[in-house]
Amino acid sequence: MSDYLVYVSKWMVENKLFAINKYDLISITTNFIKDLKREKEDIKIESFIEYMEKKGIFVKVEDNKIRFKYNAFLEFFIAKGMIQDDDLRKIILDENSILNYKNEINYYSGLHGQDENTIIIIRDFVLKYKEFFDVVEYNDCRNINLPEIYIPDEQKEIVIEQISQDKKDKLLEKNTITLRQDNNVKCLDNNLKEKSISNRFQHEKRIFELNILLMKVIRNSEKLKKPILKTEIVKLVTSNLSKFLQKLMNELDFYKKESL
Repeated sequence: MSDYLVYVSKWMVENKLFAINKYDLISITTNFIKDLKREKEDIKIESFIEYMEKKGIFVKVEDNKIRFKYNAFLEFFIAKGMIQDDDLRKIILDENSILNYKNEINYYSGLHGQDENTIIIIRDFVLKYKEFFDVVEYNDCRNINLPEIYIPDEQKEIVIEQISQDKKDKLLEKNTITLRQDNNVKCLDNNLKEKSISNRFQHEKRIFELNILLMKVIRNSEKLKKPILKTEIVKLVTSNLSKFLQKLMNELDFYKKESL
């Protein structure tokens, strides 16, 4: 039974669905039985699916579709599938999809207890955004008077968005905006496409959630045999979240002054 639910869950992940057309589910179930080489047995597929509904595993929804009755059921069986299936684990841990499966990864890390590779994958995603936490304070950016912005290159769009419009216009009158990092001068042409405020908030939300996910995974990894790795992760996330909170406080202080 558990293997069947893992099989269905994997199909749903691969097809990016949370509910399955009844006829697709019949096909999935038929294929599962074939894989078990039990197709010669007199198994009535539709009756089996109805049985799963009566047991409260599946539930019918609109448009003749069927889904897991509770999201937690789907999340749990995806997590179990991650233990058994490398391909499924790669899909879940892909940088573009990882935050869509926070609960599944949380379950998985607890079920596995010591998956160092998954910890390192998430840690590397967090480190990729590490410079975000060292960005110039918002009020410093808005009050800048020089045609130079001292900021890590990958954060230039976020910072430039924070500059007041009059100073931004002056900066953009020049052909380039100079960005410096570690004595290496990099130039950005004035065709820079600014991120909208909503996009910036989405970016910040993503970074915050990656840090929280990493902390949950390291907390769940009770069997991990590398205490040094645990210590490293705790220090990294604690430092990042502390800086993140300081950034928020700086921005709140700025808007408070603006409103006076």
